[in-house]
Amino acid sequence: MTEVIQTARLVLRAPEPSDAPRLAMAIGAFEVARWLTHVPHPYKLQDAQDFIARVGAGEMGRTLLIWRAEQLIGCIGLNKELGFWLVQDAWGQGNATEAGLALLNSYFSQPDAVTIGSSHFDENARSGRVLSKLGFSYLANGTHSVTPQSTGEKVACLGMVLTPEQWHASHPFEIKTPRLTLSYFRQSDVEELSRIGGDAQVAPMILSATAPWPKTAVAQWIEKSRFRGKLGFRMSVRLGGAVIGVVGVSPVNPETPPSVMYFVDPNHWGHGYATEAMQHFLSVLIARFDLDAVIADHFDDNPTSGRVLRKLGFQETGKATGKSAARLEPAPLTVYRLNAQDLKA
Repeated sequence: MTEVIQTARLVLRAPEPSDAPRLAMAIGAFEVARWLTHVPHPYKLQDAQDFIARVGAGEMGRTLLIWRAEQLIGCIGLNKELGFWLVQDAWGQGNATEAGLALLNSYFSQPDAVTIGSSHFDENARSGRVLSKLGFSYLANGTHSVTPQSTGEKVACLGMVLTPEQWHASHPFEIKTPRLTLSYFRQSDVEELSRIGGDAQVAPMILSATAPWPKTAVAQWIEKSRFRGKLGFRMSVRLGGAVIGVVGVSPVNPETPPSVMYFVDPNHWGHGYATEAMQHFLSVLIARFDLDAVIADHFDDNPTSGRVLRKLGFQETGKATGKSAARLEPAPLTVYRLNAQDLKA
């Protein structure tokens, strides 16, 4: 099936044999080819046909043509490095940035995404600005020389890099529910999280918090909780912009399914916010990371959490003991498991 990504203005799709004439015409302009290393000039129909065949054979990674209003305006590809070009009439309109954001978002949504590179000719400041907008940073020793096929003259090229952490720090994802927003933490959340997590009714029911919960400890907890594109993160639960709770999932453990957790401000208990937040969180979590199951637990002196978990479809699997930084001794708890297909709407 041909890959297709749609944005507000663009359609990105894999090239097809019938695209060859338009591709040859689009990239055939010298003002386009001169900024690309491996594109000859003149660019012939056979060159376009060979390129499309290589894409179809999987030799070019993810390579997509960029269409706007049914006009071919460029191409973008990702094969360890990000590369792109646009026809001259499409320059300066944000098309490259829009296409790049769409492709990178698709790439970094995968939990196995790794660091990627890119580069641009020293004199091509336009491409440098696009890559910087996308989150790339320059390598300290990344300057090297290349010889474009279109000119045969050696030019300086500047190397850039984009790590998963850089991407997710500047493009955090959010989950919308009918009443709530699950979002990333801000440093301004420290005071409110200190109050909620440090509440004497909340702290003994979760692992890390104490009562009171010092702001310095909360700030460290927020930094450790950041989403980095893989399991092992927490999200704030917001009502009208204000933090009222937290949801989270543990890092990968090869011996057990990932464990999920939540807590809600006591001032907002009894309104179904925990169930609503967790139902949407679990739905996205299971789909994004292709999980077969998750687990959870609660201290036995917190039966309300058990009712929430059972509403979501969790099934009790046993008893254990657990620790909390706000408890002097380990305490009994009940353990649950949720198979992906059993998540209740």
